[in-house]
Amino acid sequence: MNKFLITFLLLQSFYSEASQLVVFPVSTEIDKSAFIPYVITEMSFSPSSLTLLTNKENTSFENAHTSLFINTDIPTSDSSVKFQLVIVENEAQCYDIYKDPIETSRTFSHLFIDDIELFIGEFIPIEFNESENGSKFFRQQMTLSFEDFPDKAASCSGKFDLYSELSL
Repeated sequence: MNKFLITFLLLQSFYSEASQLVVFPVSTEIDKSAFIPYVITEMSFSPSSLTLLTNKENTSFENAHTSLFINTDIPTSDSSVKFQLVIVENEAQCYDIYKDPIETSRTFSHLFIDDIELFIGEFIPIEFNESENGSKFFRQQMTLSFEDFPDKAASCSGKFDLYSELSL
């Protein structure tokens, strides 16, 4: 009788442990510098701010242009490293004559580099096109284009948040 009782207690113990939920949290941070030993030392636009002109029909803005400059510490001899661009945010808002916001299309403004449109969240791979002081450098004109103004628009403003990162 002692043997049966001991066996029953062991089975009950295994059954209880099998039904327990254990949470084992795991997290990590990825240090991209461990993969690519180089950095983007500067990213800038020239001009860095644009005042837009309206087209002859006063229905939209004329295309505007700025140049993107990206400096790195990548030696010109290293052909393995490229970079990519992505729009993180594209904001545009138009206002009536009373400065009240009016509904503005999410696709009101567009940004192009080398005739390729950049979209939010879509990375565009790009190769460096120049070198300066023994390091890779990028210079390219960017074009902003616009759809027709919303009805009753008296002014508009907006911004693009552009992100660049090195890639292999």
